[in-house]
Amino acid sequence: MKKSTFYKALAYLAGAAVCLALVIRYDFRIEPILCGMVGACAAVGLKLLRQYFYWSRPENAAAYEEKQRRAQIDLRDERKVMLREKSAYVMYRILYYVEWAAVVVLAVLSTLEIGTPTTRVVMGVITLLALLQIFGGYVVYRILEKKY
Repeated sequence: MKKSTFYKALAYLAGAAVCLALVIRYDFRIEPILCGMVGACAAVGLKLLRQYFYWSRPENAAAYEEKQRRAQIDLRDERKVMLREKSAYVMYRILYYVEWAAVVVLAVLSTLEIGTPTTRVVMGVITLLALLQIFGGYVVYRILEKKY
């Protein structure tokens, strides 16, 4: 296994330690978020460390090589590439409709004056995200069209 995995694991664990030190040392309003970051960074760091040490053992070298070979085949397999692209397109469309449905629901809530200041801000953010998704998809499509 690559040494970069080991260094990534150490970076995640260092991030968890920094967040934990901030939680212990200072009294922030974002303390719950920092506690979540401690758990998330520590979990990812420990997982990466476990993977690194497991696959670095000499008895697992053959299995790791086979795993890497299969991963390379899967990356280049035309059918799987097509399925990944199709699934990305389907999720793009689903999220597009979910975003606009959320805008409609928030507009109704805003009209009924339920959570008025917050619903307007959230509605604006979701609208901007949906527009970014539309225009971003268009730009990426044009770039890819010129490239290929």
